[in-house]
Amino acid sequence: MIKFFRQIGYKLMSENKTGKYFKYAIGEIILVVVGILIALQVNNWNEKRKLNNEGKEILTALQAEFTSNRKVLKERIQNLEEANQYVELVLQFVGSNEARLQSENTVQ
Repeated sequence: MIKFFRQIGYKLMSENKTGKYFKYAIGEIILVVVGILIALQVNNWNEKRKLNNEGKEILTALQAEFTSNRKVLKERIQNLEEANQYVELVLQFVGSNEARLQSENTVQ
């Protein structure tokens, strides 16, 4: 393809048709510029696609981390509630008389 265009340029110059050669040269420059612009647009689309994919991966990882953290929090809340029950039980016995404490120890 390049050889074809080069032959056209040489032919026009050898025939001393400089006006036509300049038109040809400007046309060739425009074609190159259009090609570059198309390549840049394709590159931009590809970069946007990559960024979207990366964003989706990040959101998926965040969702998995959120689910994991939620499960851990539920377990810790449950453990704290159990500990709170034991603390309340101990507080009930504080200040009780010795006979009541002994009767509660033998029941458990």
